[in-house]
Amino acid sequence: MSELDFLRISVGIIGGLTLFLASVFGWWASRITAKLDELMTHRLECLASFADAKKNSEAHHRLWDAFEHLRSGKRCKIERFEE
Repeated sequence: MSELDFLRISVGIIGGLTLFLASVFGWWASRITAKLDELMTHRLECLASFADAKKNSEAHHRLWDAFEHLRSGKRCKIERFEE
């Protein structure tokens, strides 16, 4: 076996391993991308379902009213809501 044959075999093996590693990385990256897409879809669904402006505004005002009562030294009068 000459040096040229050994060099060709070595380059072929290194090329094959490089191609294999690139395909494994591509498979791994596609799985991560799919999971991130699922996560973003879930996040958008959650934001849409919990972004009730009226409910959030009312809760915000109740909270700040309670803080103002505490800051003024008065007793805090937080209304209890039954669920």
